[in-house]
Amino acid sequence: MARDDNEMIGSFEQTEVPIDTDEGKVNVPALTHELCPGLAVTMGVFGLFTVTHINTGMKMCGSFGRSATAGLIMTKYQLIAKKFGFSWPEYTPDILLPHMESEVPFKGSTVTNKDGTRNMTVKEWMQHIRCMATFDEFPWEEKHPLDTVAENLEALAP
Repeated sequence: MARDDNEMIGSFEQTEVPIDTDEGKVNVPALTHELCPGLAVTMGVFGLFTVTHINTGMKMCGSFGRSATAGLIMTKYQLIAKKFGFSWPEYTPDILLPHMESEVPFKGSTVTNKDGTRNMTVKEWMQHIRCMATFDEFPWEEKHPLDTVAENLEALAP
């Protein structure tokens, strides 16, 4: 699907979200989307974008050099919530525990070992996404992150 910003399902809304810092809670610029309730793309440090759980202000993963990459990861977190029947505003750690060994509900996240290649589990994906290098974007990438964001939002639409 070729990216056409006018065809994106729903829209991102600019707001502020309180995040945890060493000095306490601080409001930072954020992008939210109606199909990803409870999650936001935040910029706590200028030019670095993270996915933040709004209710707790906790960083779920990041830091990315583009907001589009953080938006893509945010939609993947929402696809996980949709698959397992919970919402991020009501999230508690015990909700996801029974599903940590289940396969992620999206393409492109695989692991390879001596037994072959398979889709990541939720636990593996969450560990991987938290440990990604700060600057993960490359000019030769196959697909612009916004293309996949649009596809994920289509999957989340009612």
